[in-house]
Amino acid sequence: VPNIAILNIKRFETSAAVKAALLDGTLDMVAGDGVLAPADLKEFMTSHADRFYTFLSPAMMHSIVVMNSGKAPTDDIQLRKAIIHGVDKASIINKELDGLAHSADRLFPASAPYSNVELTPRWDFDSEKATMLNCPSFQAVSHA
Repeated sequence: VPNIAILNIKRFETSAAVKAALLDGTLDMVAGDGVLAPADLKEFMTSHADRFYTFLSPAMMHSIVVMNSGKAPTDDIQLRKAIIHGVDKASIINKELDGLAHSADRLFPASAPYSNVELTPRWDFDSEKATMLNCPSFQAVSHA
């Protein structure tokens, strides 16, 4: 158990300010999601590993996109399949999150109770399937 006499909690306006405070020694620790930009977090994990310890916990929740299947145009199952197959989640994770996340394929993370099951069929990125599912609703949306 650490011997902590005083614990100061600070709020920073930006993740850049958090990074600067860590690097200049005016901030000792951060915790939580989104405190640092993904590229900055990766920098602390690699370039500053001699000064900082970083830990990524298992996912406790997912960021998801929900489609309203009860209203046009996403009431068309073929369109929903085309959208799902047309989104390259891995590229988004690599570009926007610096590869520090995992692709979600279910509503709840596998670490949630009763959620660590393999779901089939898999709805992974597949541009050929997205093109093949070229239904009328998909045409109307893609040309709008």
